[in-house]
Amino acid sequence: MKISNPIDSIKSQLFTVEQHNLTSTSPDAKFEPPKTKALYKDTGGAPIGEIGKNFNITQPEALFDAFIDCFGSIRSIDIDTLAYQETKGGSKIRFRVQVADFGFKNAAGKVDDLKTYATLTTGYDGLTKTSIALESFRLICTNGMRVLGTASNVAIKNVKGNAGKIESICNDMSKVLGNVDNLEEWFKYINGIDVKEVHVQKVIKESFGYNRADKEELSTARLATLDQIEKAIAHEISQSGGNLWGILNGVTQYVNHSEKWGGRTKADNVDYVYQAGGAAIQDRAQAAVRQLAKELA
Repeated sequence: MKISNPIDSIKSQLFTVEQHNLTSTSPDAKFEPPKTKALYKDTGGAPIGEIGKNFNITQPEALFDAFIDCFGSIRSIDIDTLAYQETKGGSKIRFRVQVADFGFKNAAGKVDDLKTYATLTTGYDGLTKTSIALESFRLICTNGMRVLGTASNVAIKNVKGNAGKIESICNDMSKVLGNVDNLEEWFKYINGIDVKEVHVQKVIKESFGYNRADKEELSTARLATLDQIEKAIAHEISQSGGNLWGILNGVTQYVNHSEKWGGRTKADNVDYVYQAGGAAIQDRAQAAVRQLAKELA
């Protein structure tokens, strides 16, 4: 039977996390084998994480309920925009809902439409914190990024003593959603700050650790990567105008599309863009753009 309610549809996709003790043997009788615990989906398959004694499971459904309840207590929720995704084989999960959409005419004379989402991410690998952040998605080039400075300051880990702390999600959600209106104004602001090639190279240096000035020291592979980065930025500047907005979108273009996925699945590439290495690159790019905005104002 088809499930029409988006909330029920997502709940039907969620798994229950089970904890199991693992047995192992030692190659020598004088060495005691390690005592290991692992987490599995209730549906079976490979472990989604190995854990220590202080790990305390917060089930996906409990997080999802808190996510929609907290969001709904702050602003109207469009349940049709709710989404759920598993990455890293289920060792990480994320819930997302659209917060706002807006558009403006950029310096190149094109309409820039963007959607903003609130996301909750957690992991069962013993390392990933439960966190909430804003993500922006630019429709003109399908670039997405986690917005710097909007991640919740108080993050939860799946550890002993976590019980009861799930309620803090509401406080974090309120802080995160308070940045929505500022985000639109910020994008419009940097759209109005013109740049030169020296500024492009500065953002590249801050984001990736090298730029064209380092070409004599770069390997052939690094030079090829630099060519791709510069090509992505040039493309976005043609779409946005020669401004900070264009540079920022050039970096996100590279991270989202130009960079090789390196064998990652589509789902794991989402993790890369919004949580892992790609998110770190985009964080550095946003920090560099903010600094240039101060210098060029």
